[in-house]
Amino acid sequence: MSANLRKQERQPRHWLAAGFVAVGLILAGLAAASSIAVYQLQRAEAEVSRSLEILRLASSAEETTLRIRLHVRGYVITGQETYAGEARRQSAQLEDALSQLRERVAHRPSQLERAKRLERVLQEGKAYLERVIAAGQRGREAALELVPSPEGDSLAERMGSLFEAFGQEERKRLGEFLAIARKSVEVLEWLVIASAAIIIAVLVMLYWFIARELSERRRLMAQLESARDAALTLARKKSDFLANMSHEIRTPMNGIIGTTDLLLRTRLSQDQKELTETIRYSADALLVVVNDILDFSKIEAGKMSLESSDFELRALVEQAVETLAASARKKSLELVTLVYRDVPDHLRGDAGRLRQVLLNLVGNAVKFTDKGEVVVRVTKQAETEASVTLRFAVTDTGIGIPKEAQADVFEAFSQVDASQSRRFSGTGLGLAISRRLINIMGGDIGVESEVGKGSTFWFTVTLQKVAADQPPSTYELWFGLRALVMDDNATNRLVVAQQLTDFGLFCDVVADAQEAMTALREAAASGHPFRVALLAAHPPALDELPLLQQIRAEETLDNLACILLTAPPVPTKAELAQMGVVACVTKPVRMSALKDALRLALSSPQPKATERITPSETPLPLRPAASAAARQKLVLLVEDNVVNQKVAQRMLESLGYGVVVAGNGREALALAQAKPPDVILMDCQLPEMDGYTATARIREQERSADHRRVPIVALTANALPGERERCLAAGMDDYLAKPFKLDDLDQLLRRLLNKQQTASCPRPPDEGDNSESPLLDPSAFHIGTGLAASGKAAEELARQIVATFLKDGLTQLEQMRVAIERQDEKAVRMLAHRLYGSAAQLGARQLACALRHIEKSPDTSDWPRQIELVAEVFAATRAAFDEALRQSLYKAAS
Repeated sequence: MSANLRKQERQPRHWLAAGFVAVGLILAGLAAASSIAVYQLQRAEAEVSRSLEILRLASSAEETTLRIRLHVRGYVITGQETYAGEARRQSAQLEDALSQLRERVAHRPSQLERAKRLERVLQEGKAYLERVIAAGQRGREAALELVPSPEGDSLAERMGSLFEAFGQEERKRLGEFLAIARKSVEVLEWLVIASAAIIIAVLVMLYWFIARELSERRRLMAQLESARDAALTLARKKSDFLANMSHEIRTPMNGIIGTTDLLLRTRLSQDQKELTETIRYSADALLVVVNDILDFSKIEAGKMSLESSDFELRALVEQAVETLAASARKKSLELVTLVYRDVPDHLRGDAGRLRQVLLNLVGNAVKFTDKGEVVVRVTKQAETEASVTLRFAVTDTGIGIPKEAQADVFEAFSQVDASQSRRFSGTGLGLAISRRLINIMGGDIGVESEVGKGSTFWFTVTLQKVAADQPPSTYELWFGLRALVMDDNATNRLVVAQQLTDFGLFCDVVADAQEAMTALREAAASGHPFRVALLAAHPPALDELPLLQQIRAEETLDNLACILLTAPPVPTKAELAQMGVVACVTKPVRMSALKDALRLALSSPQPKATERITPSETPLPLRPAASAAARQKLVLLVEDNVVNQKVAQRMLESLGYGVVVAGNGREALALAQAKPPDVILMDCQLPEMDGYTATARIREQERSADHRRVPIVALTANALPGERERCLAAGMDDYLAKPFKLDDLDQLLRRLLNKQQTASCPRPPDEGDNSESPLLDPSAFHIGTGLAASGKAAEELARQIVATFLKDGLTQLEQMRVAIERQDEKAVRMLAHRLYGSAAQLGARQLACALRHIEKSPDTSDWPRQIELVAEVFAATRAAFDEALRQSLYKAAS
């Protein structure tokens, strides 16, 4: 059909083309003539405007001349100096006017000569004026002898004749150009009429041609509709095929991945473990291929939709990178993340797709890099009140991409060349999917690379900002503390130093143990020692770290807290204590883990290195210990596939749950009614009664019998769009796509059971009711400030912190009173939130509760009473701080 259409369009239409060419030439000629007429009209308009301006200046100058004569006569008659001054001022204006007139006629020789003669006459007139004024100053009779006089009359007559000649010549030129303008307008009128006639003729010809072609087009459109219907039918078949393929592939994949996950948690020989890991690696690789093909098919079909949810950016980036940390460690690569401080953390967007793109780029960087590092940077490009545009960059030190191949790397099924395709596995769909996802999100994606020096894949995306309560800041409390970072990798040093600076610490970096000891000794000798040291080490060298032994052997470094930066496997707490290390952070370093390690290090007494004691060998457990959420919890597993039944049942039992199995929806309905479980895992495609219908029946039973709502999780191998929404619409609480891993199942069940437990607990008392809370919580104070519980230096620093808090608190309370009087609701809540964060971090429980009540209270009319309550609690808190510090100092003195 489409071939017939193209054939019809290619049929010769020489006569029609010749007609259009002729019309085009005629219109071009008319356009050229119109352009000439318009040019003449514009030129005439410019000349007319210039002549009018010259006439205006000449008329103004002539009028000024008359006013000068009048002022001179007034001076002679009255003898008043004001007339003389006005005559001089008018003479100056006349001189300016003649100067402008000369500029306007500079291209006209005759008029220019007249302008010069006028200026000479003006100079004579000014001299005559000065003689008259001088005579008037001698006496009125002397002035009357000069005015009137033949000299004055001659000057006036010459000036008048020159102005008259000016006017005559300019009026003549004005008439000539007005005639040209009228003629140009007439020409344009005839051209417009001719153009309109030609256009009407062309429209008539087009109407005749279109009417002739419509019948043929209708026949061709019928063929197009038939082809469209065939294409839609093919698309529906393709969608059905994808759904069936997704289910048929993911169902056995769930059994393979789940079984290998369970098998790896049992005691295996080295050969068995390697074989099992090979199975899991192959299954994961196959799952990646399946997911890529499905995603690409959904994008091609236009069925890819984006979700919008709130998420924490730093956690998303760090978790995505940490997923690939094991692959990087196998190749001895440094995997580093750096989210800059000015990047907002709480955002709204499609976190899942953002993680998918990031995983794809980082995974490719790890795959194509044999040595060196992979660095993920997130920077802010632009920001508004509601949104922020971020730039994600993944830089590696890998093989690089030739310039001629960079344009094709984002094409589907494309890799750099055939040799790379043989060396590195993959479908070539990952980057194509990433580009299309970023385009759907409204961003850009690109690559910068040089062969042998690595590549930088980057993309930009705009996300919505979310207002969120910020946790208490450690910046002010840790501000000024010194930290030392030792790492042989420069990028790691930069990233960790950046994070420590964000926490308020002053940071120095060194590359090796010798530099570290030199820096520590120099700092201790200067009286400004380091408070914490972060030391990088590789797992094989963890047992014996000469640097730690040197640190613990120096008495001046007793208060130095040491944190270990290493890759898994990490030492146990006992082993860390034996080495003299208070905390350990795994690479790639996550900001939350680093902050937790700093809190622990800055609030605990520092351990001393002891002689290493070899821990007793303990057998590997066959299953992980049951979590608190799993104890005495019953899970109803609804699954018809026997293999998946066994895999899921073993997973649940290994997590510590009790399991009841149903093979179809009717059995699940009966079991749920007989003994309601804590959670139901419901397969969607079941015999006799599918999962959607069974879920709806269970929800009906709960409503009719007024039973508690049991969380139901959909287990489905269908990964096409709309499946999640369909499950939630049926009454299910969450969605788990097959194949799933043990950790995925554990996290999901923990979240649902914790939510269920929270919902069943009685409502806590109102935060404003703080009578039962202590004024001060010492443990919260030490954790929030990072101070040790004893020591004169720590007590002095605690005194300074408390004094600063109390001083700032009084100022902020006064500002809150003023804001309440002004009825500035935003300022009140902001001040309450700020003071609440400081109070909570210092352990002032009652004060924090009272401030939180003001911040969250919907009724602003009660604020005056609440602020007085806050003031009373603040006074009591101040007295409690004074007493606590006095007792602490008394104990130290004793």
